[in-house]
Amino acid sequence: MQGTNLNEGTLFEPLFFDPTFTFVPGGRAQFLVDHGILSYPQEVGVIAGTSDPTKVGTLVALYPPANFPNPDNNNKPSADEALGQIFTDIIFTCRGLDSNQLLARFVPVHAYEFADLNAPDLFQPLIGFSYGASHAAELQYLFDAQDPAGPGGWRRQCRLAGAGSGSAAAAADCGRTAARGRDEGLLVEFRARPRPQRPTGA
Repeated sequence: MQGTNLNEGTLFEPLFFDPTFTFVPGGRAQFLVDHGILSYPQEVGVIAGTSDPTKVGTLVALYPPANFPNPDNNNKPSADEALGQIFTDIIFTCRGLDSNQLLARFVPVHAYEFADLNAPDLFQPLIGFSYGASHAAELQYLFDAQDPAGPGGWRRQCRLAGAGSGSAAAAADCGRTAARGRDEGLLVEFRARPRPQRPTGA
């Protein structure tokens, strides 16, 4: 079994724009955009590690901040949430699905996506945007961690969204591979609550 979290990158995104993790209402990357210090496309280039304008343009089109509201800032569009998702998909989601497909050629694969957007944050202070289901947030559900909410608090039972073995067809692009993986029956999803849908436009 292997898996990823819905918002892995929110734990790492602050390192690109403020390694001190200082609280900034709305998040540091959004602050930099709002004050004209960096543009959102410049920030996308930083988080994706590319200066290729075609690649940056594609990512900007796929991940507009308007599609990533910040629940910690009155659901305003969030560069930080969008950048965290870019990092998640490039580093974790796409590679996770690829490795599941490769492994499934040889052994049964049971993959999961942890998607509790309200998982308690045990690692960092509040910084102006939601960590959601960040990197390592699922560990407190899987291991014998102390539950600050008491018995039956935030440790929830797992719901299978699908489990499979076998290789799924390769996809043309990596955008939203987790959703594609669920459609192909590759993912087991650990969820405490129904996942809210992000708006598709401003």
